[in-house]
Amino acid sequence: MGRKSGQFIFIFVFSILLFAPTISKAAVIINEIAWMGGVNSSADEWIELFNPDSQAVNLDGWRLTAQDGQPNIQLSGVLPAQGYFLLERSDDNSVPNKPADLIYSGALSNGGETLELKDASGKTVDRLDASDGWPAGDNTAKKTLERSPGGDWQTSAVAGGTPKAPNSHSSLPFPPSSYSSPAPSLLAGTILINEFVSNPDDGEVEWVELINLNPNPVNLAGWYLQEGGGEKTWITATIGNQENNFLTIKNIKGYLNNNGDIISLYTPKGELVDQVVYGQWQTGPNNAPAPPQAASVARFPDGQNSQNWRQDFQITTTPTPSLPNLITYPEPSKAEETPTNLTTHPLIITEILPNPEGVDYEGEFIEIYNRSVQKVDLSGWSIEDASGKKFVMFSQDSFFLNSGQYWTIFRPQSGIILNNSADSLRLCSPQRQCHVLEYQNAPEAKSYNRLNPASEEWQWSQIITPSQPNKLPLRNHSPQADFSVSRLRCVGQPVVFDGSDSVDPDGDDLNFLWDFDDGFTNRLVQPAHTFWQEGEYKIILQVDDGQATATQERVISVQRCGGSSSKALLSAPKEMETDTAASSLHPLPKESEPSTELKNSASLSIAFSVPDSHIEYDSQYPLLAGEEVPFLQKGDCFSVIGQAVSLPGQIASRYFYLAFAAGGGIQVYSHKKDFPFFKEGTEMAVRGCLSWVRGEPRLKTKKASDIKILSQSKPLSPAELEILEIDDSWHGHLVQVQGKVTKKKANNFIISNEEELAVYLPTRLSLPSVNVSDLVQARGVLVFNQKGGKLVLLRSQDIVVLAQASSTPKVLGAATQAKESWILPDRPRPQWQWYGAGLILLLGGTVTAFILHKKRQSQETAFKQ
Repeated sequence: MGRKSGQFIFIFVFSILLFAPTISKAAVIINEIAWMGGVNSSADEWIELFNPDSQAVNLDGWRLTAQDGQPNIQLSGVLPAQGYFLLERSDDNSVPNKPADLIYSGALSNGGETLELKDASGKTVDRLDASDGWPAGDNTAKKTLERSPGGDWQTSAVAGGTPKAPNSHSSLPFPPSSYSSPAPSLLAGTILINEFVSNPDDGEVEWVELINLNPNPVNLAGWYLQEGGGEKTWITATIGNQENNFLTIKNIKGYLNNNGDIISLYTPKGELVDQVVYGQWQTGPNNAPAPPQAASVARFPDGQNSQNWRQDFQITTTPTPSLPNLITYPEPSKAEETPTNLTTHPLIITEILPNPEGVDYEGEFIEIYNRSVQKVDLSGWSIEDASGKKFVMFSQDSFFLNSGQYWTIFRPQSGIILNNSADSLRLCSPQRQCHVLEYQNAPEAKSYNRLNPASEEWQWSQIITPSQPNKLPLRNHSPQADFSVSRLRCVGQPVVFDGSDSVDPDGDDLNFLWDFDDGFTNRLVQPAHTFWQEGEYKIILQVDDGQATATQERVISVQRCGGSSSKALLSAPKEMETDTAASSLHPLPKESEPSTELKNSASLSIAFSVPDSHIEYDSQYPLLAGEEVPFLQKGDCFSVIGQAVSLPGQIASRYFYLAFAAGGGIQVYSHKKDFPFFKEGTEMAVRGCLSWVRGEPRLKTKKASDIKILSQSKPLSPAELEILEIDDSWHGHLVQVQGKVTKKKANNFIISNEEELAVYLPTRLSLPSVNVSDLVQARGVLVFNQKGGKLVLLRSQDIVVLAQASSTPKVLGAATQAKESWILPDRPRPQWQWYGAGLILLLGGTVTAFILHKKRQSQETAFKQ
């Protein structure tokens, strides 16, 4: 290869390495955040990172920062493959019994933060934009913000979250606790933790027994057990099958806590195969019991797995390492049995299921309830059947039943068989104070229910409610229909009907159906309907509770009123056919415009006065007035007419705001960003289906054709308001306000003029300077959600400084000198610019190499001559 080729390759490779964009390939995510602190202190904040990759990640040089600068965390250390990295604020006490991987300073705002995780090269690996409020988490219950299995954010199932453990999942088949179910695996559910001793007798050791439910032996070399402190006990043996399918691991590293702990079984790849939580560990509702000294906790029968540790495990005084489990109980005291008065007995039986559908063994249960005002220690309590079979409850720190709490004991746990023909049960205290329940002829798939905790009356019911209050079938009562109507009833103007006075004696939800006697119907509770002809109409309201129906009829008179349609955007014909029922239609056009045509056919056609703006709606999208939107439910589909006050991309790329003439507005959303071309001020008709996002209505469209342009853009003039005048009737409207800047943070600030208003700047905009105490004029779209109202700017020029110290009014954008200024960073330049620069250098290097080659060739020719 000649020197010219080497020069060319060097320049080519150098250009690629210099200008190719670097993208971090590390698969590290922000996994869980305790932004609200902990149960003991709001300062006990922590952040958890997770590495889902099969390779460890070196975090040296990485940084986790908030947009407002606090916290700003310099990371270091190694994040194991499929492991967790715990960051605790201020000290290592934020998470009890969980050592921190790094301590940081700086508090998280309860109002939300924007967090960015960057690798050592400065590239963003993960980002959470919660500048408008945390998407999940519960400050009152101290439940954390965590990643869901789909990658979204959810509220943790338990207080305190799951630091350094899998996130909780609400879809588990048992009530959620701090721990997830095993990851999908061929071995998950077939190799189980079957028995363990956490509080051995003096001179003995702790041990954990595994059981193999596979038909063949399994080599467990490289597998490990892990206790709550993170210590691992490695396994090197093979577990047998069939009659030799037990393996006992002794001398557990880190030790199992007597009062409660978590035991997890993992494969060499870190896959969770099984897990048991017992005792007071995280005080989970389904924890297995903690064994007393010298006793064990065992599945019974062996391998029993209902995915509820409290039901699957029992305490036994006869530990059986590497042998089938045997449940034995301590002998209760021989105190004389005495009858008890129900009104003084704290525990009672409230429901039994003797004859479940399917296999009796798996479904039979006995439910007990604590009717006292204090928690009851279940130590020594027992349940006995007529044959003398006894189930004794054990003494342990975590085995209490709180006031008003239920506990359901299934047959695999109690060993008590409930006979279908007849039987009796005795619930006895340790002092042998007992009361008896007797029953006969148990029907299939029905439970026997106490009517209420203070009653001795019982009833069979097909509504089976283990560990929940009994729900007995009641006779359905018919609903009562009732409605009122607004006093002003004019042709061409909406008449408001209110059916909210309709009631159901049983408290059932009601369905509404209105017939307006002009071919139109409606299913809202409070509809507004427009009549196009004067005369008398028989209004019929029908309500039903799913079983029974009730109606009310009322005749109303509709008259022509002076200027009744002067505020409309659409003028209606004087006569209209009503042979086909459709949903209610409301007028919105100006009286001066040409008359439009309305046809009640299979699809309702509306021809507007603007050329080429023909729109067809069927009954799936009834045309509604804007004031009806707040009464709609999620999933309701409809059409509205309004004026566009913003464009897609000004606030967000997937939506814009539409203002209604009568007040209010709505966010129009397209997930695919499929919008027709229009300008601010354009009047349009939009159809779609409703959703609610943080208390704000959103009209979701499917395609650009769901938006029809009615008129060309009209000049937009903002409504000039005092902050005191602002309410949710201005939602979605363009307004202008004045006030003094009182606070500023990140991409928003607060202005005040007797009342305060938040002003929000989209991240795409850059604002050179605004100072606290400046008097400013702000123009933008008013947006109301569950947190209140805020003004969203559309352009940097929408904020004008009216008064500064010794300064004249000016539009922000010119350079200013201020000691305390608010400056947003410029948007990152697109990476195609780097590609372009690299291409230019590459071409330049090629040309240079070619010239050098030609020059050298000429010199060699001259030398030869």
